[in-house]
Amino acid sequence: MVPFSCLISDSGAVTVFVKGKPYNFAKDNPNYDKVTKAIEEKNEDEIVRLGTLPKAVENYAGGSVKVENGVILYKNRPIHNSLTRRILKLMAEGFPFNSMLKFLDNLMQNPSRHAVEELYNFLVNRNLPITENGCFLAYKAVRPDYMDWHSGTVRNEVGDTPTQLERNEVDDNWRVACSSGYHVGSIDYVTDFHRGEGHIMIVEVNPKDVVSCPTDENFSKCRVTLYTVVGEMEGELLAQVYRTTPTSYAASSPTASTPSDGYPRFENVDEDEDEDFDEDEEDLDDDEEEEDEEV
Repeated sequence: MVPFSCLISDSGAVTVFVKGKPYNFAKDNPNYDKVTKAIEEKNEDEIVRLGTLPKAVENYAGGSVKVENGVILYKNRPIHNSLTRRILKLMAEGFPFNSMLKFLDNLMQNPSRHAVEELYNFLVNRNLPITENGCFLAYKAVRPDYMDWHSGTVRNEVGDTPTQLERNEVDDNWRVACSSGYHVGSIDYVTDFHRGEGHIMIVEVNPKDVVSCPTDENFSKCRVTLYTVVGEMEGELLAQVYRTTPTSYAASSPTASTPSDGYPRFENVDEDEDEDFDEDEEDLDDDEEEEDEEV
């Protein structure tokens, strides 16, 4: 039987034999620090676990997503953004990451470059969770009879899925605040819109169906072609979050920038970073509140 042994190259790459099988770790591997610690402790089970994580990713989704040398590839194309950095970090720390991979797989099916680049950062900034099937949860305010506020023709009871819109029926201009399309958003957005009347519903959205994230309301909503109502907000949580207004992260924010194409970027966003919140209550001006157009 091959004894426990390892070799560290001049570049820092590690090759370690465990139970007769070699495991290779490049210097930029997200598990590198954990590997060196496991080698020092001769923790064979931990080395095997860390060495097989990339293979588990490679086998996901029929091979459309895989990891090579610490880089996530989608259909053999490297993807570098806050979402893939988060996935690699989850892998390195031993946390479940399959839901994030499914989210990436769904997101990459979205034909909009802006949606692919910005949606995950929007979710992190607005604390909207990702589901096990790679979708995300958001909120929607509706009338007391569960019909949409604008047209009164789209029912939003639990289990409802409205008729899917064509993408060209949804305004993809993120500079336009109120326009055509199904609107869903963060809890602070819908509670301001809700004004204590009707219901606040929890909806599930596939990232491939997101069209735009308008810049008004501090990027707190998005326009989509399809969603499914999966629950209703109840109890004291609504009163608690109604008084909390997230800090603006518009283009003037330290975490945002506006490149030559004019589209805001939210680089260096990570859900481990603490978000600052303004706990002061703000008076709402009902006269200035606008309603979104629901198709």
